[in-house]
Amino acid sequence: MPGLASFDVFDTCLTRRVVEPTDVFYEVARRILLARGSLPEPHAVEEIVSARIRAERQARADNATEDTTLEEIWNEVASAFKWPASPALPETELDVEAESLSPISAGRELVACARSRGERILFVSDMYLPAAFIRQQLLKHGFALDGDGFYVSSEVGKTKSSGNLFRHLLEQERVSPADVCHVGDNEASDYRIPQSLGIRAQRFPPPALTAAEQVVIKRGTEKYASSRIAGAMRTFRLAEPVAGATGATDIASQFVGPFAMAFAAWVLTRAQARGIKRLYFLSRDCQLVWKVAQEMSPRFGNIDCRYLFMSRRAIYLPSAASVSPEGMPWTSRPEVRWPLLSHLETLDLTYDDVLPYIPQTCTSLTEQAVVRSVDDWAAFWKLLQTEPLRSRIEQSIRDRRAQAHAYFQSAGVLDGAPATIVDLGWHLTGQAALNRLLRQWEGDSVAQGIYLGLKQGRMPASQAGASEALFYENSSQHATETFGGRMFARQGLLEHILGCADHASVQCYESNPDGTPGPVFMGEPSESYARMCYSLHEAVVRFVRANIDMTEMLRDEQAVRATLGGLAEGFFRNPSAAAVALVADLPVTADPNLRNARPLAQGRKASQIVLDRLCGRWPLRRFVSSHASFWPEGDLALSSSLARRCDRTAAAMGAAVRAAIGRA
Repeated sequence: MPGLASFDVFDTCLTRRVVEPTDVFYEVARRILLARGSLPEPHAVEEIVSARIRAERQARADNATEDTTLEEIWNEVASAFKWPASPALPETELDVEAESLSPISAGRELVACARSRGERILFVSDMYLPAAFIRQQLLKHGFALDGDGFYVSSEVGKTKSSGNLFRHLLEQERVSPADVCHVGDNEASDYRIPQSLGIRAQRFPPPALTAAEQVVIKRGTEKYASSRIAGAMRTFRLAEPVAGATGATDIASQFVGPFAMAFAAWVLTRAQARGIKRLYFLSRDCQLVWKVAQEMSPRFGNIDCRYLFMSRRAIYLPSAASVSPEGMPWTSRPEVRWPLLSHLETLDLTYDDVLPYIPQTCTSLTEQAVVRSVDDWAAFWKLLQTEPLRSRIEQSIRDRRAQAHAYFQSAGVLDGAPATIVDLGWHLTGQAALNRLLRQWEGDSVAQGIYLGLKQGRMPASQAGASEALFYENSSQHATETFGGRMFARQGLLEHILGCADHASVQCYESNPDGTPGPVFMGEPSESYARMCYSLHEAVVRFVRANIDMTEMLRDEQAVRATLGGLAEGFFRNPSAAAVALVADLPVTADPNLRNARPLAQGRKASQIVLDRLCGRWPLRRFVSSHASFWPEGDLALSSSLARRCDRTAAAMGAAVRAAIGRA
């Protein structure tokens, strides 16, 4: 004969989109104040939250039964503030709870398995919320069916923690303890107590916070905002089907989803404050942010969010004023360390095109040689001034400029209003090149930019135009002491993970077969890359839609900075193997034409880790080449447990040695 399967409700079947259950009271307090015609000032919110927590304790103490009800709790709160008792008060809390609750997929699968075995399903909860409300939520989220049993302490007046609610269940169901199996997350009330009564008990793992979620809480500047964001991260991953959980779910919940959402919210907030009606999100780095901004735009007055196919490679040549260092200012930027071939390709040239004009005595201008010294640059510019190369480059500039003009006109950039572009950052060379073009086409009309981060040494406003960023790079001696500095140290990871897109980089612009102007891409993404990009983007959009109510709290610039800092620190330092595996094969290279690329992350052997530690700290580095890791923590996430233990041991030994040296 089938038995009975009993399930705890909260943190077994359902969990809240906040870290602590009492954190929902902040939103309850805010709504009550607004309903009473008062501004939800922080001190007023805190007073109501504190009163709500005290009232629950007092209502239980005053109750003749083992638990209390939501109505009794709010009568206590009303009495404390000398408000008239009103059903609107507990109803407000029920509304917030309903919006906050999210399913735990693993719990739902346990319920489904028990149901498939023909067992009678019961739900048992120590909870002040009404039994009818709990039943409604379990039906809504796919746990309960008509005919299931519900035993709630607020209705019965008995609790699991005393064992009396279980005794009541056995009496009502007319079964022996051995006929019941209870599942729940609480060590005492869901495991030890039912076992002591002879009920079979199974411990459900509590929905603990990940390392990334803990960092968001730690770095938060406002309690409810940080609780809500970390709670959103947790509930999104817990709601995913266990069998269908992927790296996309992991990386979307633990980093990309909340990061893109916070950045997009800041961009839209700044645009709305400045009266900007249209934003252009640049390809590829901002494709995902653009998709997120489109979801959020209705909450910011429906700002027109457009996607602009633009890359430095596509815009440098048409923006050139002359074949000279002054006319092509991007070539002399300090961060540019390209081989000769890459410089030539930005000018629509190949090495074979220029080889006949390189003097045999010039040994610095080889195909893969990096142009860096004063003599290298002098030889480079002398080569470009050689005819017919100079005339060919000038013709390419005219042709590419005309093609770019046609595309930007079709995209609406030349409509007359100042264009505002959105990108990750970092040196404003792209915005400066765009404005060189706009000045030629539109006179005084120039583009302005909104960025995640801008580095020191960027192009000046006189050349690039107006810009603002959420983060600015600090001076080099302090660069590692703030999140801004750490973010710039990780900018490559941001570009590759946050900036993955479903198309290759834009090479130039040409007319399509139908005569419309469009971008020409530098190849096509691989099938595996396209699948990865699709799955990540789809998961992030689902995250945003599930948590669109966080938009208001993300209008606060200080909260956004803290959120982005916590997200980047928590994820980059503690990535899961599933998340890293999803993006591990992304090609990483400093070459604008994607040569000499290597994987974003790759597993490592224990022997490699030991050698790298030795090479980095002792003279052996002169004899053994070390592993150049783009993302050390990502490499470790993909490595064996032995390799990770070796790394921890080596790191601890190194710290001990440095401490000993410091004491000496």
